[in-house]
Amino acid sequence: MTLPDKVQALLDGYGISEEELEAVEVTPSQARALTAFTPPEGRYSRYVKPLYEITSESETIRRKVRVSTDAFIAVSELMDSYDGMHKDKKIVRHLTHEEKAKLKNIPKSMTLRDFQQVKEFEKLSQHDTAAATDWVKYTAGKMGIDLDDSIDGFHFGMTSEDIVLNVFGLQNKEIMERLVIPTITDMVEKFIDYGSNLVVAAMTHGQPAEPTTLAKKFLYTVEAINTELQHLIEYDHIIETVDGAVDEGGLSVQKITAVPKPVKFYGKLLGAVGNLNDLKAAYPDIDWLQFHRDFVAKLGLKPLDVAHQTGNYTDIRHVYTTIEGITQQVKKLSGDFWDLASAQWFKKNPKKGHKGSSAMPHKFNPWEIEGAIKYAGKGLAQLDYTWRELIDYRHEGDMGRSILQRDIGDDFAKIIIGFKRVMNELDKYETYDRKVRDYLDANPALVSGAAMTILKREGVSGDAYRLMQTMSVDKTGAYVDRVTFDRKLSDAMIDGHIPTKAGDDIRHHLDPANNIGEAERICLEAVQRARGTIATLREIYKVKAE
Repeated sequence: MTLPDKVQALLDGYGISEEELEAVEVTPSQARALTAFTPPEGRYSRYVKPLYEITSESETIRRKVRVSTDAFIAVSELMDSYDGMHKDKKIVRHLTHEEKAKLKNIPKSMTLRDFQQVKEFEKLSQHDTAAATDWVKYTAGKMGIDLDDSIDGFHFGMTSEDIVLNVFGLQNKEIMERLVIPTITDMVEKFIDYGSNLVVAAMTHGQPAEPTTLAKKFLYTVEAINTELQHLIEYDHIIETVDGAVDEGGLSVQKITAVPKPVKFYGKLLGAVGNLNDLKAAYPDIDWLQFHRDFVAKLGLKPLDVAHQTGNYTDIRHVYTTIEGITQQVKKLSGDFWDLASAQWFKKNPKKGHKGSSAMPHKFNPWEIEGAIKYAGKGLAQLDYTWRELIDYRHEGDMGRSILQRDIGDDFAKIIIGFKRVMNELDKYETYDRKVRDYLDANPALVSGAAMTILKREGVSGDAYRLMQTMSVDKTGAYVDRVTFDRKLSDAMIDGHIPTKAGDDIRHHLDPANNIGEAERICLEAVQRARGTIATLREIYKVKAE
């Protein structure tokens, strides 16, 4: 059957054929996107795929199982070397290398069926962490590992938060490595590359101010983000003695080297209220505080020695507020870009089938950035709420934190989606040089500040500020055009109000390209700083392409 002409024309406009449309089949991932409850898991899931492998229910369970099995193995190894007052009553027997390997493989090899088994335990226990730990006991027994004499070593002397806080730390660590750092460093590089030495008008109070460069507009944001990113780098300081070198007092000269490392999140294994009460009661001659430190460090986290049932979340506040600061800078740049696109300093490259409006055929709208501003803003608000509320719990702890910890995937998803939409939008635009030049030509008063300082340097009589004000603005308050400004400058030079040397200097700076000050140098130095930070972050966070 032949399609009606109007319908065929519609398909031609999109660049798709009837055969291609009719051949469409829905893949499982597309089905999930179409039926997802929220846009981050559906419409925009392509931007945040790693979160499925970090903060989903199944992956949260997997990490709980990992911490539980690791803790059990750690207690076994502690008992191997224990020769104290209760050496004949070791809570966990010696585990063979093969048994340890089997236990460690449990979380790695979990299937959807395994995760659902944990959920079945949870239905009955009404306790998610206890369910995960008890499932490990069940699974170990099913695998043929004889632990009857050691089964009580699972979750020994621990509270749920000795698992949950460590899982939360691991999840935040992975979010940083797989999403936050890769996305932000890519975005900063995009801003660096996007900014050119095209001369444009800087705007203050929404009005033309003085000439600057497009690079400077972008590098302002790059520098601000770079400053924030320093908070995501910590340092180990290594002290070395310089061979054969002594100072004036005859002392050896030492060299201190700062070695960058990633920010670490807190973990703990301190028991119900943070004092190791129960472990100390069972085995008073064991250094349980050191055990806690060693165990948490082995997980790749930072031991939090002084804690309640839960942590103090100062690590979370530190990182989250840094990301909030970066998000604010991106929102500002996005809003500025929207303004410049509205003024047609940028134009959108049309693609086959694109429609910028359902009603106005001439429209090519910056809709990705418009959405990015709102998405990033919403994520910012959520992230801010999360760290503030994590800190606000009663006495030694309550379960409110669990709700917040489970939801961080959504908090970060919105921010990452916002950042990636900004990058997508920038890829679709290019500068509209003629419009930029027209704007510069229409605003010769951009030179007025430079002209005023030139006049002051030359010691002209009267008020240089007022002289330039009358030359730049007419009696109605409107900015004068280029022809009028040239005429007024010539008249002022002829009648002697402006010396010839000063007038020639002003004419030179009237070309905006000659009046950008130190913009290029400032940008060059900012780029060098930013690229150094990007390289450091990618190295210490072990950024890999997804």
